[in-house]
Amino acid sequence: MRLKCLLFVAGRGWTEGRSQSEGRGEGRGRGGEQIFYQQSGGRGGGRGPGGKGQEAEPGRGGGSGRGGSSSGSGGGSGSYGSGGGARSQSAGASSYRGGGGGGGGGLNEAKAVEGIKACFAKNVSLFMDPQILGNGHAKRPNLGVAGKPTKVLANHFKVEDIPAAKIVYQYDVAIEKVLQPRSEVGSGISSGSFKGKGDAVSKTASSLARLQVQDQPLQEGPPPMPDRNRCHDLMNRLGQQKSWPAHKWAYDGQKILFTAEEFLPQGTVMYSIEATETKLGGATPTPSRGAGPLTTYKIKIQPTAALDISSDLQLFRSGQQADYKRESMQALDVAMRQTASTLPSNRMMGRGVYTQDGKVKIGFGTEAWHGYVQSLNVVQSGLTVTMDKAVMAMPLLEDMVQYVMDITNVKLNMLGMRVLTPQQIKSLNEAVKKKTVTVQVKHRSTGKVRFKVRGFTEQSARDCEFELRDGQEKTTVEKYFKLHHNVTLKYPNLPCAISGSKKRPDWIPIECCCVVPDVGRRALGPDETREILRLAAVDPEQRQRTVLDILVKKAKLHEDPVARAFGIKLEAQPKMMEVPARILPSPHLEYGGVHINPGNKGDWNIMNTRLYRPVTVTSFAVVSYMPERMLFGRDGHDIMAEFLQTLRQALEEKGITWALQGQPPVLFKQLRQDHGDLLSDAMQQAKQALGKPAQIIFIIEEYENQVYNDVKRVCDSELGVQSQVLVAPNMGMTANSKPGAMGRKLAGVALKVNTKLGGDNVKISGHPGIWCPVLGRKPSPGSTVAGIPKVMMLGADVTHPTNLPEQTSNSSEVNPDKPRPDMNSIAAVVGSIDMHCMRYAARVMPQEPLQEYVEGMQGAVLDLLKLWYNLNNKQLPDTIIMFRDGVSDGQYNAVMARELGAIQAACREVPGGTYKPRITFVCVQKRHQTRLYPSTDMASSDRSLARDPSRASGNVVPGLVVDREICHPKEFDFYLNSHAGIQGTNKPAKYSVLYDECGFTADSMQLLAYWLCYTFCRCTRSVSYLPPAYYAHHAAFRGRCLLRREDFDGSSVASGTGTSGTASGYKWTFYPVHRNLLNTMYYI
Repeated sequence: MRLKCLLFVAGRGWTEGRSQSEGRGEGRGRGGEQIFYQQSGGRGGGRGPGGKGQEAEPGRGGGSGRGGSSSGSGGGSGSYGSGGGARSQSAGASSYRGGGGGGGGGLNEAKAVEGIKACFAKNVSLFMDPQILGNGHAKRPNLGVAGKPTKVLANHFKVEDIPAAKIVYQYDVAIEKVLQPRSEVGSGISSGSFKGKGDAVSKTASSLARLQVQDQPLQEGPPPMPDRNRCHDLMNRLGQQKSWPAHKWAYDGQKILFTAEEFLPQGTVMYSIEATETKLGGATPTPSRGAGPLTTYKIKIQPTAALDISSDLQLFRSGQQADYKRESMQALDVAMRQTASTLPSNRMMGRGVYTQDGKVKIGFGTEAWHGYVQSLNVVQSGLTVTMDKAVMAMPLLEDMVQYVMDITNVKLNMLGMRVLTPQQIKSLNEAVKKKTVTVQVKHRSTGKVRFKVRGFTEQSARDCEFELRDGQEKTTVEKYFKLHHNVTLKYPNLPCAISGSKKRPDWIPIECCCVVPDVGRRALGPDETREILRLAAVDPEQRQRTVLDILVKKAKLHEDPVARAFGIKLEAQPKMMEVPARILPSPHLEYGGVHINPGNKGDWNIMNTRLYRPVTVTSFAVVSYMPERMLFGRDGHDIMAEFLQTLRQALEEKGITWALQGQPPVLFKQLRQDHGDLLSDAMQQAKQALGKPAQIIFIIEEYENQVYNDVKRVCDSELGVQSQVLVAPNMGMTANSKPGAMGRKLAGVALKVNTKLGGDNVKISGHPGIWCPVLGRKPSPGSTVAGIPKVMMLGADVTHPTNLPEQTSNSSEVNPDKPRPDMNSIAAVVGSIDMHCMRYAARVMPQEPLQEYVEGMQGAVLDLLKLWYNLNNKQLPDTIIMFRDGVSDGQYNAVMARELGAIQAACREVPGGTYKPRITFVCVQKRHQTRLYPSTDMASSDRSLARDPSRASGNVVPGLVVDREICHPKEFDFYLNSHAGIQGTNKPAKYSVLYDECGFTADSMQLLAYWLCYTFCRCTRSVSYLPPAYYAHHAAFRGRCLLRREDFDGSSVASGTGTSGTASGYKWTFYPVHRNLLNTMYYI
């Protein structure tokens, strides 16, 4: 049997089925009709015995065309706006083929624009004169009406009004550890000393102790506060010791104490309390034997304010006060977590409470703790408490033997049987050189003695000999530890860890060490990240049950005595709020000559569809970090040849022209070959083989993050060439990969390639003045602009180094009581450079560690304005819209004041001094606690409207927006779920319009945010928040690859995604982006 299939064209389906035995079935379908914001499906054709097409659902391609009796079905439905393909299948005795499915209703630009304009019905406001609140933020102009109304559940729980005349007293707290005299630090450490050969040099125990004190960087000002959980423990002990009234006070874990009654002495009071060093506030216990010595802490408490919480809220609601006092909400927020902070099994982190119960180890030095996050909110309906399930990666004190096993890949049962090879010891030395490793000894019974490991001995503990200082005979490390510490080494054949200085090193047996986990935030590895996501990915129905269970059985806020003492009272049987919502219409999208309506399912298919503006590929190279032998299948077929052939097919299917005059070079990394040399050779060979410089280099790595950071730094900064890293197992490039997997993966790679080389994948039909009419207004209110409006969209984000001390405040300023990392934060500002706001250039820059606002905003914006001017007929944009990512509520004022001022200053720097565009400043948040669920109590028709019908995940449908009941009472904000959930429960993005000169209404801003989510260049899905902020996030993280740690002698050590420590011995260097890539989307 032979089957011939003619592919479809937009607006016209044509499928054909043939049978060698008898007859012929052929079908043509008519194009779909344009109706209000959806297109009807084409009707399947039927030429064959009794053949008749079926009409597809609205918005899809033609349905199956049924043939005559006992015949097979015809073509299946095509994608939105596209025709159906052939799907012949014999059935019954007769071999006639049914007619193919009809083509979907293709749209021309006029039809698409009509569909977009239909969204702005008569009751939809397009623009309004902006208004400013007393706190300087934009006032909510109105409530949105666009879309289909529905209802959803939100994880907000109503709080009764705070009792009248409720006064809360605020105090400042300072906790200081009383340091022992230096002579006492070494007490309890053996006075024995030793002198060895080579690496081993004598050092007395007292000098060893002094080293631990001297290694700490000198700090000016007051000594640092202990960590949050230790502070909670100390204050709980103090409250018990001083018999403070139970449930009448609450402490935030750092510097603020609140009391529900005025029972503390007037004026400043000093207290002293002693505690052990082993386990405080649920922190991980140390491996030390015994309880350890007592440490003395001084606690100073002084009154700062009396807060009238109920009056404050009443004045705010009545409009007599521009904003509520954040101190009042902070007091109630802290009170809700006070009871949880007293439980030894809990650990407090930010707004979260995490418990050791049910913890899971997810990697070396890391375990996952389950818990919850909660916060108090002032919203339109009054006061609410949000509660959500959370999973947090926690540091774990781990035996160094396990560290050695992970690095050397030696199993535990083999460690006691053989000595490590020189290559394995070299691997250990390279590991501690790349990432600072601190160990804590476990053979001493007093205190916590910690060392920084700088290497490992070549000999084992059994063979490392040294001479005792008092002239006794030589001994080994193994014998010394048995004699002086009564420790029998289980693995004497392992090397010793080397600490101390190069001139006076110290040896410590590996099994006597525990690796100290990174303090604060740490970048998780790929496996750890996957495990955290797996644990956190809970479907909506299960998450709802879990949240209610946490609220009622764990947090018990409805009956918490501290919360009630501060005036917080929930319902006796708490339940989630049911709030009004709307489902916004989706945009029309334009690809290569085709306009489609993707619908509201959150993804769409563009198979056999050209991209909007495809590029031409003339030269590239392939570099493999996998051995050549691994790129052959079991049957001997050449995986690399298959990759090149499949890549060409994937590119050409998207309209990208394959114009290579020859075969692209393929290079394999050689042992000890430098990254820069290898990639430079690839560029040269591409030019020799293809006659033109390489436009892009494809890098194939064996496993994730194998060489990513180093490769990106070399390509982005040194060579100035685009790069695309492919992980072979993920791309289907292994002998065990399923057939066809490579083609599906490379279809997504084609989108990245086109974008990086300067093409455009998609745009919203029409221009910004059509799909966002407010942008088409002239600076003078009431008039419109003919033609395409001149709009620049900006995005900004800051990424901070890992291994940071925990930040406990929402303030934009760095906590002065915490040590600062020496590694820079990376800021990124992106700006659209075309009239359709689809292409974005990035400016990436280092700045002070932990600084949240973008220090270089003014220069970056001015540079992007110059670029926009040069690329758009020497014109400047009339409108600038900034979408700022990564800013919390408490940072709004500080960040807006600095960054909005910087944007305005950049505009003033434009030559002529008269340039004054309209500016809108919007913050985009994903780190909040609000979740939305389809309501289970509403009518089934309404419930199915809010729930995503295309997936079994139970998430709300893309395009669902909420701006009532749970939003700010006065400010311009809303929650928007713009993506389809793949796993777990969706989290909507929160948009807060802080400043607006354009006159956005609720509908115009919500539609703009939602529709832009359909234009993310890397996929054919609507993403969780809009591209300007998303691109800034990607650019900032890409900038971390350009930050490199180097020794003072000039040798490079590690890329900037790992550790931070003292500045001793190394520095961080930022490599700027190469000028060839500066104005491209290299960061995608």
